[in-house]
Amino acid sequence: MHTICAHPRTYRSLLRWMVTLAAVAAVLFLAVVTLAVPASSIAPTPASPTPLIAPGRSTYAAMRQYAAANGLPLPSLPHLSRTTAATQAHLDVSYGITETWDLEEDVPQGQIGRSDGLGRRNLGVDDAGTVYALWEYDRGIDDPAPEKSAVRFGYRMPIGAWTIVSPTMRGLSCGVCHTSRSNGLVGSSLAVADDGAAHILWMQDVSLGYSDATTPTHMLRTPSGAWSTPTALSQPKPGQYRSQGDSSPPDIITDRNGNAYALWVEQRDNTDDDEWDDDNVFFAFRPANGSWGAPERVSRQAVQGQRYDREGSTVSIAVDASGKAYALWAPAYPIQYPSQTFLFSYRIAPGQWSTPEPVWDKLPTGQAYDPALAVDSFGNAYAVWIYKANDYGQVRFAYRRAGISSQWADSQPIADWPNFDQRLPAIVADDAGQANVAWLNGYDRGYNSWRWNVLFSVRPADWFWGPVERVNKEEGMAASDTPPSLALDNSGSVWALWARSTWQGTGLRLSRRGAGIHLGGRVYVPASYLPEGYDFPLIDVPVALVRDGTVITHTISKAPDGAYMLYDVPITTNVVLSVTLEHALNPTRTFEILFNWGAQSVATTDPFTITSRPAQVLRNLPFADVDGINAPNFNSTFLAPSGAMYYHTHQAWELTQKMYWTLDFTLPVSIIGFFPSDSSFWRGPGSNGSGAGTDPFIAIRLTTSDIDSGNRPDNREWHEFGHHVQADIDNNLIPRYTGNVNHDGYPNPSSTDSWAEAFAEFFSMMVAQQIAQDPQPQMYLSQGNELNMEENLRPRYPGVEDQRGDEELAIASLLWDLVDPVNADDLTVDNGNVYADCVQKDWDSIMYYLGYDYIGWPGRSPIAPSDYGFIFDVK
Repeated sequence: MHTICAHPRTYRSLLRWMVTLAAVAAVLFLAVVTLAVPASSIAPTPASPTPLIAPGRSTYAAMRQYAAANGLPLPSLPHLSRTTAATQAHLDVSYGITETWDLEEDVPQGQIGRSDGLGRRNLGVDDAGTVYALWEYDRGIDDPAPEKSAVRFGYRMPIGAWTIVSPTMRGLSCGVCHTSRSNGLVGSSLAVADDGAAHILWMQDVSLGYSDATTPTHMLRTPSGAWSTPTALSQPKPGQYRSQGDSSPPDIITDRNGNAYALWVEQRDNTDDDEWDDDNVFFAFRPANGSWGAPERVSRQAVQGQRYDREGSTVSIAVDASGKAYALWAPAYPIQYPSQTFLFSYRIAPGQWSTPEPVWDKLPTGQAYDPALAVDSFGNAYAVWIYKANDYGQVRFAYRRAGISSQWADSQPIADWPNFDQRLPAIVADDAGQANVAWLNGYDRGYNSWRWNVLFSVRPADWFWGPVERVNKEEGMAASDTPPSLALDNSGSVWALWARSTWQGTGLRLSRRGAGIHLGGRVYVPASYLPEGYDFPLIDVPVALVRDGTVITHTISKAPDGAYMLYDVPITTNVVLSVTLEHALNPTRTFEILFNWGAQSVATTDPFTITSRPAQVLRNLPFADVDGINAPNFNSTFLAPSGAMYYHTHQAWELTQKMYWTLDFTLPVSIIGFFPSDSSFWRGPGSNGSGAGTDPFIAIRLTTSDIDSGNRPDNREWHEFGHHVQADIDNNLIPRYTGNVNHDGYPNPSSTDSWAEAFAEFFSMMVAQQIAQDPQPQMYLSQGNELNMEENLRPRYPGVEDQRGDEELAIASLLWDLVDPVNADDLTVDNGNVYADCVQKDWDSIMYYLGYDYIGWPGRSPIAPSDYGFIFDVK
């Protein structure tokens, strides 16, 4: 409320003391204040205190000792959806890609000879563990048997070699001998029932007399090995319609009962105008021991008046435990509504399908293509596709919960890596909702020398994506348009069929990934320990599975609720989970919470055993004095208060990220709770040369470290972290002037100290407003009292003997007036001068100027005249 809107003489006099922070000083004017000295401070370096636990910082947990001894510090964990380099020759090192696939073998006669030898679904596994594969190969002029089919079918029992069925498909003259191809897609798909019945579906060339067309055609190989006669699912009729498969391979799937479901695209004349430009999505159902039913139209080409370019359309089908079918297709490039990328529908009853709905209706510039669909036993749907905004594709994922009124959630990238070309994703989901995705990933090693890998990631039900894994052992050398194909067996193992391209040709490879046990839960301070009445999620903290002091595997907890997941943990005994309060999102840790004078804040569980089932184990980690949770470095009653310190410090860090500020001043900054001192403070080097070489840290004194402290969090974590932010901004030096006494305010020879404290107080208010969403962020909590920064505060008061502390609050309230709403009716009259709040600036613009790196600014502030009644220096 202190912006001057009148009295030009006073305005001109104020300009004399606006220095250094020019953009801020242009709007900082006069202060009129009152209130007490905050307990928080920037303290001079005190004598080393007597530690309550152990000297120095030597009492780290065994987890850190192990990691450090092996050169792999646990806190320095990469975030796998981020990248720090444009191109890397070794993905394993750059992105932490793991290799957990325990089998890789060549498929005999799997030399494709070209890059489009696999369809979207060309792999299956029955209940007996027999693996089935279908692929196409190119018959060249040197083929000794040119009459043979271009399709091969093979199977391999759990114990034994591959058997390749006659390429002539039992002597059939047509069979699958002429599948249609266009745009890198092929026309054959495979589905394997639990009993070993293998269904093959392809688009068969048909002559209509005046032109050629294609029709979906099916063959069945019974569990005994007998092949059925090819059956057309739809019959082209000259003059009425024709099937069109050149741009879209069909898809087929089976359910637990052996029923088969097929989906394909036909081009029909829906308007009887003899124009063959209308795409239709069709479906057919075949009971396990029956025949195919009549085709059902899932959708016409037009949805709500939209028209689509037919070129490049693809379809994908899935089925849940009840036998309900789900369809996903790409009408390719919508002409009138380019934001509509893919359409989704489900079968309500025979012949009746739900209204098609968009899967991703927020397409920015670029293209989206190659969709694939999976559903779990409950009908929750999972979709992946490629989004290409520039020269490189990116795999994106979205899900839709089961239910008539459900909608598709916003999509997200699985691996957000620029300059890596991701292609042709495949997805399968198990009954419980674990989604498994594989895709091709290419990178340029330089001079347009590309290498290709098949990458994989798993997402347990209602969780987040796990680490990216490399399926192949050796990289492919040639660019490939061959998608990987995935299948699940009844043990939960994932199988992958993929093609490895070299300069000598392209060969098929088969890999297996054993069923994993995933251990996950939440890390949090329980609501029962907090007056706020809700949990404090602990985000970005490392969680490790430890046995006998050795880290087996580790991860970090994630936003928004502190969830963690340890993927593919081994079956073992006598293991514990360990949580450390350090911010480990990036390799350079930002901050850590210590106890007293160096004990790391660690919580561990009681020892437990991991068994083979269930596949997903839930184990929450309350950071508090509860049964089953231990504190190896201090009394467990200090766990919850330490967790609260982390939670609030993380909020302060979040504000710096919202401002895109990069913190790099001697990280990690240590926040030491229950510190044996008479005040809380930030300690580090000052602009006047004091504290040179000090490793900055924050101390929260013993008597104010509890959860019920009257300073938490405004005048504690948020305030003190604000000091570190200001020092980081100002060339790694906190503003200090020799002769200033901390919190003395106007009696000091300059306002340097008051400016530093005011910055921290304003920073705290911004955390309250922007991150904590406090409805009254101007109410600054200090020593149990709420200081209203909305009031017209002064730097000193005539007749008041103790003027200390008032000036910093005056500056902080001025900063608040820059961002709060204009209120010209809120006036202060002083010696005939009228002061009112007539300015409102965007908070981020003010923070930008406050955060500007003014390197080289003077180390001392001008001395204010003794008779000047207002703030002189706002440095």
